[in-house]
Amino acid sequence: MGEQRYFEYDEQAIAYLKARDARLAEAIDAIGPVRREVTPDLFAALVNCIVGQQISTKAQVTVWKRLTDAFGDVTPGALAACPDDELQQFGLSFRKVGYIKGAAERVLAGELDLEELADLPDDEVCRRLSALPGIGVWTAESS
Repeated sequence: MGEQRYFEYDEQAIAYLKARDARLAEAIDAIGPVRREVTPDLFAALVNCIVGQQISTKAQVTVWKRLTDAFGDVTPGALAACPDDELQQFGLSFRKVGYIKGAAERVLAGELDLEELADLPDDEVCRRLSALPGIGVWTAESS
């Protein structure tokens, strides 16, 4: 568990967004960029996105805190080794446990190389992540 990190907006991206939508430009000028927390560890970020599927942000934060309190670092090995019923006790549904453990097992088996994703175009990253059970385009784009 490290310090909180936030998405870093570059000037080119902000200029693009402002040029695309006048109302958005006004909002950006009035409030500045949104402080969007990011999780640098790609596996933990993916799990956090799965946790947040179809629940409120407050519920996601609560479940995620339970996981990080219990495991410290959320790793493929730790989650794959944890019994399903124990993971459900953190507030995860049976299906989400399956999705998370499935992702962990694919990472451990070398079927999904998360570090490799950093060098791929966005559409290829979405394609690879969407191939995982329980990961749709929205979750892939959020990871």
